[in-house]
Amino acid sequence: MKLNFSTVLGSALVTTGFVSMIAVAPAAAASTAGICSITDVLLGNIPATACEGAFEGNDTGSKSTLLSDLNDNIAFKDLVAPGTTWSLGAKSDDAGSWLSADQDENSGDWSLLNAISSGTFVLSLKTAGYYSTYLFKDIDFTSTGLQGIFDTIGVSFNLDKKTGDRTAQDLSHASIFVASGGTTVPPVTPVPEPATLLGLAVVGGGLSLSRRRKSTSC
Repeated sequence: MKLNFSTVLGSALVTTGFVSMIAVAPAAAASTAGICSITDVLLGNIPATACEGAFEGNDTGSKSTLLSDLNDNIAFKDLVAPGTTWSLGAKSDDAGSWLSADQDENSGDWSLLNAISSGTFVLSLKTAGYYSTYLFKDIDFTSTGLQGIFDTIGVSFNLDKKTGDRTAQDLSHASIFVASGGTTVPPVTPVPEPATLLGLAVVGGGLSLSRRRKSTSC
C-alpha cells in the first residue's frame, strides 16, 4: 500500500494515508478586567481611601481620559474638595522619575522620593490592557512614610479555566496624579422658617406672662 505524505504550512495539516490530523497551537489566555479594592494598594500600612476600575485602555497619553475625568469631577466624584485641580505628576517608567514601582511584577513595592504637599493624590496601576485608580486623601506622610506595596489583581488577570485560578498580570507602569487647590466648604447653619420664629416668640411670651403671674401671687 502506497502512503501519501504531505504537509500544508499555516494550517499545520498533516495527511498520512487516509488519516488527517490538524495540529492546533494552544491559544494564549486572554486577560480579564479585575475589580479594584482599596487594599490592592497600601502606603505604609494605610489602604487607599477609594478606588475605581478596572478600565480598558491607557491611564496616560493622548487617548487617555483619566486626567480630564479627574478635573471634571467624574472620577472620584464628591470625594475631594470643590475646585481641586489635578496634574500628572510622575510615571514609574520615566527616567529620573520621583515615583518608582516594581514593573513587570504582579505585586511588589512602590515608593515616592518626597512627600506630596497637598496630601491628596491618585495612584494608577497599568497592566497590558487595563488600569485601575486608587485615591489617597489627606495623607499624613509623617505617619505613613513614602513606601508602600501593590497588587495588580484588581487591574487584570489571566484565568485558568481548568482550575479557576486567577493570576494577576504584570505591572506595565504606575502613574501618579497630584491634587492641588480646592476649597473647604463651611458647614451650613440652618435658618429657622418664619413660622418657626413666630412659634418661638409665642412660647417666649407665654413663659414671660407665667413668670409675672407667679410674681404677683407671692
